[in-house]
Amino acid sequence: MENHHADTRDAVRQLFDTVDAISVQGYDQERKVVYWNIGSEKIYGYSAEEAVGQKLEDLIIPEHMREGVVSAHRDWVTDGIEIPASELTLRNKSGQDVSVYSSHVMFRSARDEYEMYCIDVYLGDVKKAQRQAVSKEELLNSVFESIPDLFFLLTEDGRIVECHAGDSRKLYVEYEQIVGKHMVDFLPEEVSAKFKASIAKSIAEGGVLSFEYYLDLPIGRIYFEARLSHLPGQKQVVVIAR
Repeated sequence: MENHHADTRDAVRQLFDTVDAISVQGYDQERKVVYWNIGSEKIYGYSAEEAVGQKLEDLIIPEHMREGVVSAHRDWVTDGIEIPASELTLRNKSGQDVSVYSSHVMFRSARDEYEMYCIDVYLGDVKKAQRQAVSKEELLNSVFESIPDLFFLLTEDGRIVECHAGDSRKLYVEYEQIVGKHMVDFLPEEVSAKFKASIAKSIAEGGVLSFEYYLDLPIGRIYFEARLSHLPGQKQVVVIAR
């Protein structure tokens, strides 16, 4: 069982190792950094070598937020009270404000050791839109417009919970026809079969899986590489297609 949790953790790390548009950080149960991807380096200014071993609150948490962050992390570890996703203003290496939309995932080993992963989407480029009171969904869409990859969050049976596309022309059908549907509902049979088989294999074996496919779109034939990682604690699958 312990190896299974370790494999899942490593799969998540591998999935985000080369993603520089989203910050992903991993912390142990004492809030010390155990993982720091290239996106974290870009957003917060610390290299992985500088960050690993340092405490969360000493790196990116403003002083007035530290007590609350430490308490919230402790409550999750000891009482299972999850930290809700929210928009936060953190700080970078230079002490400047960094606006992000932050989500969290907790992994627990067979030895009751915890690792928390923070997934932060940088919101600095859309603060003007925020001041104009656009909805959170529109804010996130504005962020993902600058990212060429397609991001999908699926249930274990392949139903799409979330979808973000930097270029909506690369979507096979319109966004409104995707969320809530299963991959097999709208993709060509050959492509949906690849997704179905890869999702099943990811759930069974863990790790990061990848496969190639193409779609004939109005803008022409587009070739994709899909990378999948199963999050068993969330009973979901993350898909990045580029």
